[in-house]
Amino acid sequence: MEEGGSRVERKKGWREKVGKVALVVVSFLPLVVAFAVPDFRIATTCAFGASVFDFALDFYRLKTGRTKVFPKVLNAVFLSLFGILTVLMWADTKRDTVYIVWDGFIIMGTVTFCITVMTLAGHPFVKDFMVDSFDDACQLESPLVLHSMRFMNWAWTLMFFMMAAVYLVGAVTLTVGSPGEQFQLAFCNPAYLTFVFLIAGFGLNAYYPKRFKDPAFRSKLLRKYDKEMEAWCTKYPEQEWSKLYFEGKAQANEERGDDDDALH
Repeated sequence: MEEGGSRVERKKGWREKVGKVALVVVSFLPLVVAFAVPDFRIATTCAFGASVFDFALDFYRLKTGRTKVFPKVLNAVFLSLFGILTVLMWADTKRDTVYIVWDGFIIMGTVTFCITVMTLAGHPFVKDFMVDSFDDACQLESPLVLHSMRFMNWAWTLMFFMMAAVYLVGAVTLTVGSPGEQFQLAFCNPAYLTFVFLIAGFGLNAYYPKRFKDPAFRSKLLRKYDKEMEAWCTKYPEQEWSKLYFEGKAQANEERGDDDDALH
């Protein structure tokens, strides 16, 4: 019976992990669609449709108690951006050449600018994806969680910035000259280099949580944020993390005391 129960728990845990990954992928779906569809006008329209779907999905998850955050910063940026671009590209057909050349930079430049502003305003977009992973809101104030949040947020911001830079190089080169086919494939349409950074971001999403579980890595972070962690644990002593922290400190002090006695 215990083995059967363990198997059920493993399957449940696996489904939860797959579900979380799927939700992150869906959140980035508008961006993927925008750059995967060859026709710029159809691509932008489909990206807007994907943004509406994502927005509606999050609203449904809020109403059914599956998420605590609505709307997410990234979803709101995508919905607003692709909504405006869809209207412009269908209404202003005289500037098709401009849109074809500059739409990639307009999209990624706007996304990078918006999430940077939100981060500096105190709401990193990564936080929206982390909230549902914690039972208590105070855990988001933990120095270790804040470190992870900052790292992942600025890492993704860097990926978006690099994607914008790729499109900027492509747009400027198309404007002033006639680049070769390979250059256009890499920097313009479909700008394969941007997918390298996007895939790198998803790879980091998969790697960093595993890295964070490494005891040696956590110990390094605890040493770095020892004062901040002690203050947080003192503020929230009922938290399991606080109990483990103080137990670890007590054990370390006891071992240090034994070492001193041995020396004397």
